[in-house]
Amino acid sequence: MDNPYTLYEVDSLNYGDHLCCLYNTENEHRALLTLFLSQGLTRNDKIIYIVDVHSSQVVINYLKKISIDVDLYLERGQFIILSAKDTYLKEGYFDPDKMIELLKAETEIALKEGYAGLRVTGEMTWALKELPGSDRLIEYESKLNKFFPNSKCLAICQYDMREFSPDLILKVIETHPIMIMGTEFFQNFYFTPPDEFLSENPEKLKMNRWIRHLKDRKQAELKIIEHENSLYEKINELNCLYGISKLLEYPNISIEEIIEGTIQLIPPAFKFPKISCSRIIYDAKEYKTENCEETPYKLSYDVIVNDQIMKIEVFYIENRPFLKEEKFLLKEIGDRLKIIIDWKLGEIKLKNSEKKYRIAFNRSEFYKDLLSHDIKNILQVLSLSTSYGIDNLDNKEHLREGFTRIMEQIEKIDRLIENVNKFSKLEESEQSLELVDLYKILEKAIDFIHKNFLDRNINIYIKSAEENHLIYANEFLIDVFDNLLSNAIRHNDNTEIEILIRIESENSNGLEYFKLEFIDNGKGISDARKNDIFQRFNQNNRMASGLGSGLSLVSKIISVYGGKIWVEDKVKGDHSKGSKFIILIPKFKIC
Repeated sequence: MDNPYTLYEVDSLNYGDHLCCLYNTENEHRALLTLFLSQGLTRNDKIIYIVDVHSSQVVINYLKKISIDVDLYLERGQFIILSAKDTYLKEGYFDPDKMIELLKAETEIALKEGYAGLRVTGEMTWALKELPGSDRLIEYESKLNKFFPNSKCLAICQYDMREFSPDLILKVIETHPIMIMGTEFFQNFYFTPPDEFLSENPEKLKMNRWIRHLKDRKQAELKIIEHENSLYEKINELNCLYGISKLLEYPNISIEEIIEGTIQLIPPAFKFPKISCSRIIYDAKEYKTENCEETPYKLSYDVIVNDQIMKIEVFYIENRPFLKEEKFLLKEIGDRLKIIIDWKLGEIKLKNSEKKYRIAFNRSEFYKDLLSHDIKNILQVLSLSTSYGIDNLDNKEHLREGFTRIMEQIEKIDRLIENVNKFSKLEESEQSLELVDLYKILEKAIDFIHKNFLDRNINIYIKSAEENHLIYANEFLIDVFDNLLSNAIRHNDNTEIEILIRIESENSNGLEYFKLEFIDNGKGISDARKNDIFQRFNQNNRMASGLGSGLSLVSKIISVYGGKIWVEDKVKGDHSKGSKFIILIPKFKIC
């Protein structure tokens, strides 16, 4: 193209510019000329305004309406208003060369007077009056394009489209490098350079220029398409890299999910996404897109992640070349994925370390609590019982009572140590489960209870409508039953202790369970303590007491089996009538 494209507006005008203003309304005329004139005064330009259809006062009012002291500029000669007779028709006729000489002379005068340059604008309606030489208007407009470049002068030629014919306007357009339509500026690709316009064979030169412009336009369109494609590809690449980074925003996302997410993001980032697929091989696992097939048209990148090779591959299903930029993209994807996975592995290690620390800390706190609370209480009772016995050495009945209390506390220490050991075993190792008959285990527990509480009147009944009682459990199941039955006896002041064990089936969330209810006639448990009694070993509730460490052990064991335990009142709303401990344990399904 002849000239580089420039985006014009009033503020960007420079000396040497030759502009044509085509306007349709007085508002358009006023808006453009007010800006053009006020800017010239601000920039220390000398201004010549050549009026024809507008009076001098109209032009002056344009500036006064924006609070410019026009009289000051008029008095000192920076702003001059002339008529067509004073300029274009100074000799009584129009001569383009003489008018250009006048502009040259006025430019030199402006510079000598200390102004930065000359700014001219003229109303061209005088050319419609058929005065001598007015037929040379277009010759003048073309010749101006030899004068303005490298001069310190710029000009706007004003054409009222309501007055001029389309034929003349077309020629005006051909002779102005910059067009103003209303108040909008345009780089004029219809402009014809003066050497061509004023030549002996202008039509041939115009034809050649138009052909050249068509070719240039074609090249420009191809460039635009190329840039658009490049921009589109770059956006896709950035979307891919951004999407990979964004995967980390999901707090619980796994490394496998990060790789799966990356696999889906890769194909859209390549030039031919519809025929591309991707695969990542890492840690002896293969991750790939749904349509992925291995072909010879492959791009791959290997990166070391956590001391293992991660292979990232992109395949084209059809024969297509990979771009140089796509090789860099795949490397960037691999390097970014390595950073993300390394970070995730570090996070996992940190969480595991924190978890181990918390477990160790909680266990330490538990033993501290155990020493300061349970054992302290036991020692206090032992001390009191011993003193009681010493004070009553001569009284066999009192002495026996003291020794009985001592034996009870020794038993309590033994149970406490046994429960702590079992709880520790449950926490520190993964438990293997086997098929057992809970009914038979329950019978053993009941037999053990009767042998250990010979001095109590205990009636234990089992009521079950089930044909089989098979579940997956381990050696600790008997401890569950022993703890529940022992507590039902120890916390019961009645002379006759009644315990009903009811077994039935229950469906919960689509799973079949055995529901065991241990119903007693003991003291009961208040609503405020119904949750706390299972939290004896919980880090948030280490001080729960009364029923000891046994129920926390029971809760832990039941959770290992995939079940749950809770307590209710035997008589709803009145806990003093006894308790109902309820256990759900998954059934073994017989096919």
